[in-house]
Amino acid sequence: MEALGWFNLLFNVLLILLVVLAVIVVELKDLLYAVIVAGVYGVIIGLLYFMLQAPDIALTQIVVGVGIQTAILVVAVSKTLRVEEKASGKDLGLKAASIAAVVILTVILVFTVVYDFPAFGQPVERVGQYYVENVLKDVGAWNAVGAIVWDYRGYDTLGETLVLFTAVIVVLAVFKHAPGKRDEPNS
Repeated sequence: MEALGWFNLLFNVLLILLVVLAVIVVELKDLLYAVIVAGVYGVIIGLLYFMLQAPDIALTQIVVGVGIQTAILVVAVSKTLRVEEKASGKDLGLKAASIAAVVILTVILVFTVVYDFPAFGQPVERVGQYYVENVLKDVGAWNAVGAIVWDYRGYDTLGETLVLFTAVIVVLAVFKHAPGKRDEPNS
């Protein structure tokens, strides 16, 4: 019971840290710093997935959500011009009202969905218990984890593979030309 208390405490601290980091990302004026803080945000998301016993999702989050996404955003920020414009008072009021409306609607939606969740630690669906009880006789594999990933969750695994493949293609496209080098027109 003691371990579960520490788990819940750490989990809740990380969730609060996520909210703080999200606010920091939105409020930062320097885009490069915002990208770096967003990368830290992604690392914490990966830790939460790992704590929830989803190491495959955690690995994908760390590789794609932190590594590749941060690299792409750093390149994009470094290749863009920085132009500051001053907004009028009317624009700021409209912007604040629209942001407040989105936040309020999001909070209402989240509370509506979370209200119907089972207690923390209780499975949402009972399919996991079926996997554990029937994997050896259904699949006949000696490795239960591999059998579940490849037989029961094949489409999910295929989707994760496609996400990683797409991320690699995007990185290759972004880094095709070294920074600072420009294509010279043929003379």
